[in-house]
Amino acid sequence: MPSFIASAVLPPRCTLRVVIAHIGFNVAFVALVVRASLRNLDPAMEEASRDLGASAWVTFWRVTLPSIMPGVLGGALLAFTLSLDDFVITFFVTGPGGATLPIEIYGQLRRTISPEINAISSLLLAASTVALLSALGVQAAAGRRRRARLRAQPQAGALPLQREETAM
Repeated sequence: MPSFIASAVLPPRCTLRVVIAHIGFNVAFVALVVRASLRNLDPAMEEASRDLGASAWVTFWRVTLPSIMPGVLGGALLAFTLSLDDFVITFFVTGPGGATLPIEIYGQLRRTISPEINAISSLLLAASTVALLSALGVQAAAGRRRRARLRAQPQAGALPLQREETAM
């Protein structure tokens, strides 16, 4: 729906038309990924932050967002990948003369396969691989920090372990 409104209101060669169309198409996919991350969020962490005097804004930036960051990054990568792949949406939303990367590649492929197409494809593959590995690294680092914090904090209500001495 947003892409139809953007097509009717904005001028044909406006980049904002493409952005609005891709946001409208990808918001559902991103919402699913972030929602899964929010489902795993512990509400006690936010409550503890608020009990310790943090404002709602500070709680969001220091507790909630770092906890759901893997889902946000996953949603961003998914939206980026889907936007690169959504040639049809871009083709219909851009007017004559609109040249985004997928449309430019398609235009060159219709004529002939040139070395530039191979180079662009290799760069896209390398950039996607780097982005994926970066996201995996961030997620692994967050998991290691979370596990280290859990190991460092004593369990609530747990008694310290004491060795029993046996007399012989």
